[in-house]
Amino acid sequence: MTTRILTKVEWNALSPAERFDKLSAMPEFDPVNDFLTDYGRNALTDGAQDVTQHWSISVVPQTRMTADGKEFRPFTLNVGPMETAYMVVLDAADLNRRKLFGCVYVARTHFLDATGRSVEELIDENPLLDYDPDVKFNSAKDDGLRIYWDATNPASVAALNAIPWKQSAVVLVNRLRTLKLAGGRVRAHSTALADLLIG
Repeated sequence: MTTRILTKVEWNALSPAERFDKLSAMPEFDPVNDFLTDYGRNALTDGAQDVTQHWSISVVPQTRMTADGKEFRPFTLNVGPMETAYMVVLDAADLNRRKLFGCVYVARTHFLDATGRSVEELIDENPLLDYDPDVKFNSAKDDGLRIYWDATNPASVAALNAIPWKQSAVVLVNRLRTLKLAGGRVRAHSTALADLLIG
């Protein structure tokens, strides 16, 4: 079953408020809401104090969006100079195949110490999650790690919640919150999505 979706050009013509209205009507909005609420409560604490100064969140940004709109991010969260979480919708036009994947960044050393595993061991132990074994991120002083999960698969969501990502995400966020945002990120900020984080 197919559905009408917006192209990249059409999305680009919308304001952040209009994009949020479109996103809130999508089937992915509930898991997006759940993740952002959880992230705000556990990793980006006291977010109201430095929103648009040290962190911002964009709604359906142009980042990695395909021209036909079949692949897009519902949001990208930026803290200081780097993104720290995002989600991706795939096969958006096909309601039977449509998927939502998530990515969250954590402090690598803290996370691996907490799990007692190497990245390679974590990949081998749980196929419901994925990691970047080699990318460490300059903005995180080479101590970042990306974790991926399938937000449309309850087992993958449960696997994410079974690892100490929240404790390690807050370590990374607190490092980055001392740094300024780029101006373009402030202009793309979504107050409505930020409210989900702030609570």
